[in-house]
Amino acid sequence: MAFLKKFIKLMKHELLAKKPKKTRFAWTLSDKKYLKLSDVNKLKRACGKVRHLALRHDSSVAVRDWFMIELGLNTGLRVEEMRELKCGDLNIQKGQASISVRKGKGDKPRNVKISESFKNRCKRFLEWKKKRGQSIEPDSRLLTSNKGTQLSKRNITQFTH
Repeated sequence: MAFLKKFIKLMKHELLAKKPKKTRFAWTLSDKKYLKLSDVNKLKRACGKVRHLALRHDSSVAVRDWFMIELGLNTGLRVEEMRELKCGDLNIQKGQASISVRKGKGDKPRNVKISESFKNRCKRFLEWKKKRGQSIEPDSRLLTSNKGTQLSKRNITQFTH
């Protein structure tokens, strides 16, 4: 669980979106600001186990939290961008694999390409939402609380409910 805490801290400060420091010779990355690939892989494995247990015990919060971590790791979206996503922002139809960010940094829209494997996880997440009776209409929120309301930035950064 130390990896989850490190990831949450990184999301809270949105360090994944910051540029590395420029030194006199080249760009350098600080180990304190970025997860190593091995840490990301460990975190993904831990999330997969949590997701599996959550599905077995029908825990909607754990499944949603798993998806938020996967979303952050696979897209690098900022917390506010994740919070504002709507189901229709997932471009996961035939041949498409991207997420539309309507209001990114500087209020600029952008498209974020996603892998085929994450595209499939998005489809499974939407199917799961539909089974739970949650709306997956294009204008409905992608990430919601148990009551169906929009999550706050704090909810996303601390995974509280």
